[in-house]
Amino acid sequence: MRYSQKSLIFLVIFITGIISGCQADKTNPEFRNVTGTVFFNGSPVEGSRVTFFPLDDSGVSASGFTDAQGKYSLTAVNSLVGGTGTKPGQYRVTIKKTEKPIDKNREDLEAGRITNEEYVKRQYSKPPTPEKTKNLLPEKYANQTKSPLNAVVENKNENVINFQLD
Repeated sequence: MRYSQKSLIFLVIFITGIISGCQADKTNPEFRNVTGTVFFNGSPVEGSRVTFFPLDDSGVSASGFTDAQGKYSLTAVNSLVGGTGTKPGQYRVTIKKTEKPIDKNREDLEAGRITNEEYVKRQYSKPPTPEKTKNLLPEKYANQTKSPLNAVVENKNENVINFQLD
């Protein structure tokens, strides 16, 4: 039996639609919403990544970023829907806010303090080091094994877990 090109295209689209339809519900009924606010020295922290790591096999890693008010909402790893939360259980928590270092040569070029020629000379005479990120919060909160932060996600629909860093 021979299929036409149009029939094969239709078949591929149809099968893709069925597979997509079977995955329409991207949330897990076992997950619980987890939100909260991160403060550092009493002020909300914008742009930090909050990550929950399960302390046993029953949990699921989840993370989220803080907004301008320091509020976060967790999304489970491998979830296709933001804000899905995670499973109830005990978690180790890391919080990290990074900033890339400034390229002084580029900054001088963009400010008009040097020419393109001078920029190229500087780049070749002293090549920039590979970009490293600088953590803007105390390092103890960024390490999964050393972080003093722990959280318990309870078996209820909404879990609000705030963090006060110092």
